[in-house]
Amino acid sequence: MRSGTAGSVLIDDWKISLVGNGEPVSLPLDGLDERWTQLAFEERERESAHLARALQRLRRPISPVAPRGRSRTFGLLVGAGLLLAAAVIYRKVQAQLQLGAALDAARQSQLEITDPDRERERHAAQVCNATRARLARGGTVGPADTEGWVVELALVRETGADWPNLAPFLSLAEGSTTGNVSWDGTPELARLSGHDTRVEVRDALWPATMPQYRERRLTFFGSYVAPYFREREQIQLIRLGHALAERHKATLGALYARCADGDEHHMGSWFVGTSPGAAAASLLFFMGAYASPPQLPQDLLSSRKEQPFEPEFALTNLLAAAQRLKKPELIAKLGPQDGTVAGSGDSITLAFPFVQSDRALLASRALTSLVEPAASRQRR
Repeated sequence: MRSGTAGSVLIDDWKISLVGNGEPVSLPLDGLDERWTQLAFEERERESAHLARALQRLRRPISPVAPRGRSRTFGLLVGAGLLLAAAVIYRKVQAQLQLGAALDAARQSQLEITDPDRERERHAAQVCNATRARLARGGTVGPADTEGWVVELALVRETGADWPNLAPFLSLAEGSTTGNVSWDGTPELARLSGHDTRVEVRDALWPATMPQYRERRLTFFGSYVAPYFREREQIQLIRLGHALAERHKATLGALYARCADGDEHHMGSWFVGTSPGAAAASLLFFMGAYASPPQLPQDLLSSRKEQPFEPEFALTNLLAAAQRLKKPELIAKLGPQDGTVAGSGDSITLAFPFVQSDRALLASRALTSLVEPAASRQRR
């Protein structure tokens, strides 16, 4: 540092110091290190000059007034020294802060690379999307292709008594919403274990205030997902779904798979209702309403523009619009997608084969032509 003051400038621990050839002196940066990148060039020079003058004053207190003959020469020397000192400090501060910013960026980049959870989620999403595309073309699924998927069993009925206890179907600790399959009716599922193998239970009321319906949704993770993608093993999940629907006295229900990172329902396999119309409403609701974009008209899905989907509103409309449907009509509409209609009385089931995973979505689209005219009459 020059201006009649010798030494070196150091920046460390949020302060700037002048050391060497005299007593060390320091000043706090007062947040300058945080504001540096936001300052214009002229402001940076001004701040640096201010620091240089302040350090000089600390190192060499103000001297008595010099003789008049020397004042002009001394002033010029001091002024030139201050400009040089400010330039040195400016370069020091800029280099130090640029280095800090580079290190922060490097640490953040390294964190993103080495964060195993984030990397795993990104990879799982890529696998799920690739598997979706291949299944829609009739492809098969290998052991590694189920990563990023979850399977869900959703049951809905009108409000009334609370849902029954899930024993003996699931083993849940008291007060917990996460457990494992324990039902003797599906011993193969009950034996599954491994990393992240669990069932999460979530109950909801539609709407939350003055509810019309209650929903119970079971989401299967880990080793429970693979059986859904194996044609001979999928029956275990369907058997479990059917037993739970009976136990819960559900108006409608569905078994489907989706990518874990989104809400769109991609691959439906089993739907149940208390009548042919309710079974059709189940297919339309759990596949058509959760498609992207939705297969159903917007005024069938919500009563408010600011809220694109109101479950209770959509379900009420679908049940009313589909109530006239008879079993032969359903068979005719689902037949082109190899869908089957089974059961009688208050338990009608719709099922779709494993190959070409979009069959349930295509069948749902075909059913919209049956419910749209009835829905229009209902709205009028």
